[in-house]
Amino acid sequence: MTAIRPFRARFLAAMLTASICRVAGAQSALEKGQVLERVAVRDHPEQTYALYVPSGYTPDRPWPVLYCLDPGARGRTPVERFAAAAEKVGVIVAGSNNSRNGPLAPSQEAINLMLLDTHERLRIDDDRVYAAGLSGGARLALGWAMGGHLAGVIASSAGFPERECAEATALSGLLHHRL
Repeated sequence: MTAIRPFRARFLAAMLTASICRVAGAQSALEKGQVLERVAVRDHPEQTYALYVPSGYTPDRPWPVLYCLDPGARGRTPVERFAAAAEKVGVIVAGSNNSRNGPLAPSQEAINLMLLDTHERLRIDDDRVYAAGLSGGARLALGWAMGGHLAGVIASSAGFPERECAEATALSGLLHHRL
């Protein structure tokens, strides 16, 4: 029994060291101040997102983040468009390369994995999480906001069926006050 304890202690120390190195390596591997077109989600390499990390980013404080949802899964497009402003005000920007118009489940999975991966790699301020979307991406962002987990939404060109117009109008008033 006593021979197992030193082995267990060495094993736990090795696992802790590997975990620390993984987090430290992930943070240092991300280039700051430029748009990264394809960041693969750990353990899900088929899921990718574009990413912009401001040049002044340091993990010593939490940072706001803007998640972008494009109807054609072109994550780089909105990230490039927001990058200059994000650099100026200090906001991380991520855009899914998998979330797109179509069935909801694959987009939800892509968004969830992007969220988990950015939270693993970067220090995110959970009180300052925003979403932006175009067309179907705007619908996804507004739906996400209705869950109460976003500080704000930038939505453009989203059409809603007639039966949902009353709900969308009420929601837009709420969003204008929060932004």
